[in-house]
Amino acid sequence: MPRRKPAKAPLWWRLMLPTAGILMMLLAFDAFSSWMKQQAGDDLRLYVEGDLRRIEPSEVEVLALRYLNTDLMSLDIEGIQRDIQALPWIERAVVRRRWPDGVRVQVWERKPVAQWGKASFVTAQGVRFTPTRMPGDLDLPKLDGPEGAERALLATLTAFASAIRPLHLEVDSVWISARGSWHVQLGGGQRLDLGRSHTEQRLSRFLSAVYPAVKNRMDNIEYIDLRYSNGFAVGWREPPLDDSVAQQPTQET
Repeated sequence: MPRRKPAKAPLWWRLMLPTAGILMMLLAFDAFSSWMKQQAGDDLRLYVEGDLRRIEPSEVEVLALRYLNTDLMSLDIEGIQRDIQALPWIERAVVRRRWPDGVRVQVWERKPVAQWGKASFVTAQGVRFTPTRMPGDLDLPKLDGPEGAERALLATLTAFASAIRPLHLEVDSVWISARGSWHVQLGGGQRLDLGRSHTEQRLSRFLSAVYPAVKNRMDNIEYIDLRYSNGFAVGWREPPLDDSVAQQPTQET
C-alpha cells in the first residue's frame, strides 16, 4: 500500500514563523532595555580610575558628565573617550559601561622626560604636548628646535647624558637654532657648539679629546666650539693665565 506524503504547512504559516521569531527577539530586547533603565534610575554613576598627578579628576568628570544624560545602552562611549584623550596630560583613556548603572573611565597620564621650549613637554616616545599650565615642580632637561625635531633632539640628549654621566657632568639643554645649528649646554653652564652636521662625531670628540684637555678648567669655560675638523676653540669666562690648552681650529665644516 503506497505511503502518504505528509501534508505541507500552508505558505502563510511558513512565512509567519521567521517573522514571529524576529518579533519575539525585538520584544525581549525592548524588555531588557526597559529593565536596565529601571535599574539605573535617572542618573548614571561615573567612576574615574588612574594615577592622576598633573590633572584633577574633576577635569575628566566634567567632560564625561556631558554624555551621561541618557541610558547605559545609548551611551556614546567613543565620544567620552575622544574628549578625555584630547586633554594635554592624558596619554590614553579607556571608557566602559559598568552594569547596571555606571560608567568606568580609566586614564593614564603622560610622563614627560624633557621640557620643550617654555611651555611644552616631550615624552620618552618623542611626543610633544602643551599643558594649559606649566607645573613648577618639574626639573627636566630642556629641548627646543623646529617642528619634527623632537625625536632627534631627544635621542641626542639621552645618548650624550648617558655618556657624560661617568664624568660627573650633566646635560642641561639641547637645541637647534633658527639657522639649523646644534648646541648642547652642560649643567655647569658650558655651551658646546656643534654646527649643522656631524653632531655625533663632534660630541664623541669632546669626550675623547677635548674634555681631557680642559677638564681642570671647566668652571672657567663659557663655550667650546667643536665645528672644526682639526681642533676646537674655547671661549673663556675669564682669560686664562697661560695658553697651555690645545686650540687648533684649522678648518670649519
